[in-house]
Amino acid sequence: MSKSSREILYPYLYLFITDIAQLPIKENFSNYEKSEPGYAIPFLEAYQYAFQHSKDQLISPELFKFVNAIATSHLHLAQPGEYRNESGNFHIYPEIQVSEEKKIRFFNMSYTMTAQGLREFIEYWLFTKETEQYHVISFVPNTRSQYSAFLLKYSPANNMLIWIELTPQRNRVDEPFNMETHFPIIQKLITNIEYKCGIDVMPESSNPALDTKLQMERLTDSYNHQIQAAKNHPEKLKAIATYIQRVEQLHPFLDGNIRTCYIILNKLLRDNELPLSVLYNPNLFDCGDHSSVIKMIEEGQKVYCQLRKNDNPDHLLLDASPTPWIKEYQHIYCKASHDINEEVLKCFAEIVLNIPCEPTLNKQQIIVRKLIIELLPLFAINHSGQCLDIRKKLEDNQLSLALRESCANGEYQIANKLLDYQEQLEIKIEECSINGKNALAWLQASTNKSESQEALIERLVGLLAHRASSTKAKETIKTEVTTNLHNFSQGFFASSKKALNPSYIATAAICVIGIAIAARL
Repeated sequence: MSKSSREILYPYLYLFITDIAQLPIKENFSNYEKSEPGYAIPFLEAYQYAFQHSKDQLISPELFKFVNAIATSHLHLAQPGEYRNESGNFHIYPEIQVSEEKKIRFFNMSYTMTAQGLREFIEYWLFTKETEQYHVISFVPNTRSQYSAFLLKYSPANNMLIWIELTPQRNRVDEPFNMETHFPIIQKLITNIEYKCGIDVMPESSNPALDTKLQMERLTDSYNHQIQAAKNHPEKLKAIATYIQRVEQLHPFLDGNIRTCYIILNKLLRDNELPLSVLYNPNLFDCGDHSSVIKMIEEGQKVYCQLRKNDNPDHLLLDASPTPWIKEYQHIYCKASHDINEEVLKCFAEIVLNIPCEPTLNKQQIIVRKLIIELLPLFAINHSGQCLDIRKKLEDNQLSLALRESCANGEYQIANKLLDYQEQLEIKIEECSINGKNALAWLQASTNKSESQEALIERLVGLLAHRASSTKAKETIKTEVTTNLHNFSQGFFASSKKALNPSYIATAAICVIGIAIAARL
């Protein structure tokens, strides 16, 4: 890709982190970001972390936690990277709702469900026998009125689904749920603007974090089995779409579930040699039917191709999404945006889209960037000023100083990761601060005592001892080689009575090269 093509592409990469369906109203990315200031860079960095992982088809639930930690690092109250330890809940909205009283139709830009999708949701999350914890679906009037509220939940005692009506007079009517009888009622409720449809995630769990972990492991094992059995691209896409939607419906985190699943979706597409997808409406993962979700991903793959081919530096005109709301506009007009740091966009393009940036980085800069990306979850989870300072030192290539600060401030995981790279980056672990303390001395002086500290001390002692013995050996070799070569050259030229010929010159050159090599030891 030429330089001019890259410069045209960068201002549109925000499409990977937006709900395109909202752009006709938001008008541009700057307005879009106002709803959650500061979300863009963590979102893009979470992409980089996910894509820097290997392209193995199999996946671990831990990757979701790390990606969520980075993507929500600006939301400190969201407990980034931690499974929620309380009942989760989210609301779902159909594409079209009506007000029977006012005879008005409403279009939802980022609709999150279809009727068939809700039916599939009920069949999977409320009928399934694979778990002892079940979701609950509620239909509640927006205002206190003459309308009844309804609940759909599984009753372990009766081993069946129960349809519950709570009347305005606070009477409760329970009856066994029958899909053919009650689902037509549900369809009317979800399209009625007077009602709000909510899903409570495993509300009766006594340990939500543990149950979420078990569910994530179950879903991941199922996906790994399905993706290995998939024989072609359609089967792979089906396995990926199912997995991503099930995780989203589990809502494992307090916040950032959609963006986390969006990132992992594209990583899995990349891992399985499928085109990336720029989604019109990622919220459809909540409760869209399976065929609609797959169609959304395929539409997003077309958008990605269109994005890569775009040659207009000012705007990108996307084809209309197959939804009534957007068809009112026929096309989506996406303006170029220069609101995101260009260096972040370049890194995103190189790691996620495999587009080399210019000027190209040297080998050490590439390794340092890889190191920083690997450390992103630790930086995200620990919001201390020390961590931010350590990251700044790494970005400025002050690697030895970053190591000493990690040891001094008890950031032992960061220090261990730096030591993993100490040979590649030639980190001077013996280098001292102005006060004469090296990394080991800072570590020993730290008041943050733990087994991790003891293990790190042992590791540093071993590395310093190895480096000391290695340095001594190199000095001995250097001295011996230099002396031997010097004696050889002196003897050679002293014994030569003849005029120099090419063979003599070649021998002398070898001596000079040998001395130079010894000097580098």
